Amino acid sequence: ITVAERKGFVCGHSMLALRRFLTGDARIRTGTIGQVVVPEEHRGEGIGRRLLDEALRFANERRLAMVSLTAHPDRGVAYEMYRRRGFERVQDRLVAEWKPRRPNSELSAVMLTKTNTAELMRLRRVYAFTTGAVQDRDYDQSIDWPWYLVKRQGRPCAAVRIRLDGELPSVSSVLFDTQEDPSEFVAVAADAAGFPNIEIHASPSSPLVQWMPDLMWRSRGGENLVYIPSLRRLMRALLPTYRARAAAMGLNSPKVTLIRGRAQVGVEVYGDDARLIPPSSENTTIEFSNEGLAALVLGATQVAQALDRGIIKTSEGRLPVEDALLWLFPYQYCDFTQHSAW
Repeated sequence: ITVAERKGFVCGHSMLALRRFLTGDARIRTGTIGQVVVPEEHRGEGIGRRLLDEALRFANERRLAMVSLTAHPDRGVAYEMYRRRGFERVQDRLVAEWKPRRPNSELSAVMLTKTNTAELMRLRRVYAFTTGAVQDRDYDQSIDWPWYLVKRQGRPCAAVRIRLDGELPSVSSVLFDTQEDPSEFVAVAADAAGFPNIEIHASPSSPLVQWMPDLMWRSRGGENLVYIPSLRRLMRALLPTYRARAAAMGLNSPKVTLIRGRAQVGVEVYGDDARLIPPSSENTTIEFSNEGLAALVLGATQVAQALDRGIIKTSEGRLPVEDALLWLFPYQYCDFTQHSAW
């Protein structure tokens, strides 16, 4: 928490919480900015900008690979401040009301009394192999929003978290194998909790929207924005995933050069070692525009969309471009809605 003072009086504050994202085999150290608040009588004095700069300075000091926040375009000045500072728009936020159908008789659900259990951790890892922006644990233990562990014939297969802070209870997170329809998991959890009607929170690129397209999804306001302090730091954090992906794809010593603005970095997997190398024009090269790297890395934008929109430009070296893109950007979905509260 950073507090701005003038002549002994508080005139603003900002909050940044440390988190970690799971992305495949990697854990990315991130920060989440919850608030940058300046009283109306002190706005226009540069206080918000200084508070944001201090939060980002702290993030750099802690060597964070990403910083995320939720911002509202209709709030004008604050939103534009984030965008000017380099925060990229990743995705919108959606909500839909749903009356679950009768639960599948093969499924059962039980409320968990503790979070960060072994089963929840396992389900997070399963979810993170197809979905970006998955937190590695629940960080806020002060909010009593229960998790329901869903079992199929006695074996855990999903987890559903239900928030109780609105007019309707809302599903804020579903951890599951994204090759399965999650509506049955949500239905059995809602039934176990005794809720005949619920809201579901999601985003356009989340698996819930993809699996449940017939719901009346509407905007619930705000956008998820992400700031990347350092391309090199982000790529270093992702090396465990790149090593595992290269082995799974059977790639033989793949090398790429990544470019974003003035920043350039090379990535190589050699045997069991994934490492950063000096950039080289002889490698397959992927160049990013100023907007879109975060969305691509986290799965909110797919490779085909990035190529169509001009987010990336490529030149081929020894590694075919198609293989390079599939290696580096494998995620099908992105889901910020499962993040812990403050």
